[in-house]
Amino acid sequence: MPSALRTFARFFSETSPHQATHKPFLDNISFSDLVSLIKKCSSEKDLHGGKLLHRFIQRTKFSQNVLIGNLIVQMYGSCACLQEAKEAFYNLPRFSTHSWNIFIRACVKCGSFADAMDAFSQMLMKETDFLSSTMVCVFDVCSSVGDIVHSRLAHAISIEMKFEGEVMVDTAIFKMYGGLSCLNEAWNVFNSMLHLDVIAWSSMIAVCARHNHRREACELYRQMQHTCIVSDSVACLCALSACTGPDFLTQGKQIHVSVLEMGCDGDAEVGTSLVNMYGTCTKFNESSSAFHRILRKSLVTWNSMITICVLSGLNKEALVVFSRMQLEGFLPDEGSYVSALNACSNPVSTKEGHRIHSTISINESGSCTVLGTALSKMYGKCGHLQDAIKVFNMLKAKDVVSWCTIMTACTENGFDHLVFSFFYSMQLTGSLPDAAVYVCALDGCGNVADIDKGRELHTAIAEAKLECNIPVGTALIDMYGKCGSFHDAKRVFSLMPGCNMVTWSAIIAAYAHSGEADEAIRLFQEMPCHDQVPNDVTFRSVLTACSHSGQVYDGIHYFLSLCQEKGLLETEEHQMSMIDLLSRAGHLDAAEILIESVAVQKKALAWSCLLGACKLHGDVERGERIASEIYRLDPENAASLITLLHLYGDAKEETGA
Repeated sequence: MPSALRTFARFFSETSPHQATHKPFLDNISFSDLVSLIKKCSSEKDLHGGKLLHRFIQRTKFSQNVLIGNLIVQMYGSCACLQEAKEAFYNLPRFSTHSWNIFIRACVKCGSFADAMDAFSQMLMKETDFLSSTMVCVFDVCSSVGDIVHSRLAHAISIEMKFEGEVMVDTAIFKMYGGLSCLNEAWNVFNSMLHLDVIAWSSMIAVCARHNHRREACELYRQMQHTCIVSDSVACLCALSACTGPDFLTQGKQIHVSVLEMGCDGDAEVGTSLVNMYGTCTKFNESSSAFHRILRKSLVTWNSMITICVLSGLNKEALVVFSRMQLEGFLPDEGSYVSALNACSNPVSTKEGHRIHSTISINESGSCTVLGTALSKMYGKCGHLQDAIKVFNMLKAKDVVSWCTIMTACTENGFDHLVFSFFYSMQLTGSLPDAAVYVCALDGCGNVADIDKGRELHTAIAEAKLECNIPVGTALIDMYGKCGSFHDAKRVFSLMPGCNMVTWSAIIAAYAHSGEADEAIRLFQEMPCHDQVPNDVTFRSVLTACSHSGQVYDGIHYFLSLCQEKGLLETEEHQMSMIDLLSRAGHLDAAEILIESVAVQKKALAWSCLLGACKLHGDVERGERIASEIYRLDPENAASLITLLHLYGDAKEETGA
């Protein structure tokens, strides 16, 4: 090879194509030298060298050699030069099955699936014999273009050509059907296979995982082990991709055992999958351990660990990992920045968010929609709405996520009126709202109780045929509930074909806030009949309903069952609801005892609630003591002093003083 390369280089440096002296050289170049040179250009994706070599071959006795021509087509495909590959292919003196096979693969490498399908059609018309490898390539193409007609035709041809039964072909067939979301056909092919190797098992596991059939994927992995097929790292990767969420922790641990037995837990790809698996299963310590066992971490590995830290609520740790990654010599990519910015999404981390923003060039944040949107979200979460809007306005291309992000930032910062400005601006740019955008707009309507705009949005939603969309329907119920129109909320709820737990929580909240406590409690009690398990938000709505209706003992019962029976964590919101319930009903001693368990940040608000109850029940002595406590916690709170003055006034009227 080196001598051939030197000879080839010398020929082009010393000989002009127009010189007659080049003929002896052309006659003496060997076939094996040319094959080696073409393959080298192909493997190194050396387009310049490949083109020079092609020009050279055209002046040799090998210009009409089909094998050499096939290699030239393959070389152009490797270099992603479709036009040159097509010209080289159609200039071949004749087309062998191998030639078509190489050309189809070249089209696929260049991303031109249409040309690949066209070549397949030409093979059919020319009645060319097929190789099993040709069919495998065609199946991949059919899956990529989503062409079910050609997929079934290709499947029929493989049966006719007696390829059925070959593990490689059958595996490609069920992968194709899986890629087309035809899972029944995929299962039929897989189950009909007489011989299954680890590649076939891994491929079917991957098909199930990709379509969120996670239990089936885990079961397949278990079956594979029971058939004495030795698992490999690819099989483990496919199975681990199905183990997302706490329900799959046991299966994930079992696969981890296989990984340890193979000794590949230090591999970057396998280790990263373990990091993700434990992270999504809410096992941060195990995720961190898997991360530290990886010998050579890739950028993907670092990004995964940052993301898991954020998902686990460990924002400081996420930023530490982000810094360590850079100290290790890795330059952050788009994913790194997005995860790091998500870690800065609270007022405490504003300074760090600014620092990260300063490392992203103005050009990048404006031209990269994903980065700009992440920055806008970060500033919104930190309470810097003006900065969020500034970054948003700099975006050269705004997608639906960008618009949703800025609208959400407006609602989170109390500027709900701006939501409608962005909503209408979005449509003026020619972008059509989708379900997520309508949800954001409805949240804005509900927060300002603007039922007119809400009904206007409802009309647009109905025209877009999104009324039965669960997130949109839930947002409509929530909006009508906040606007006090529980009849409209009830109508939307009754029209929805399927309701999830969030929808049930929304309708219960709508009734609770409208004073329809009995109906709210009735719906709450109905939830188990519809296979719906109440969450902490549902309980908060029920406690509010009990508070408004004065059903103290029912409220206490639900509050106790929240932790004891349902296993849910008691939150500050639940405590505040109970304080409100007890205060309204005149159980001021019990409310005061409960306030002692409230976090310091919420204590002033809790005492204010009880002070209002003191006014309602005429408890002057307690009111004075509570007002002093509120002043100690929040000296700027003038409302408590006004409430105390009203309490004094009411007491004087009662005594006739």
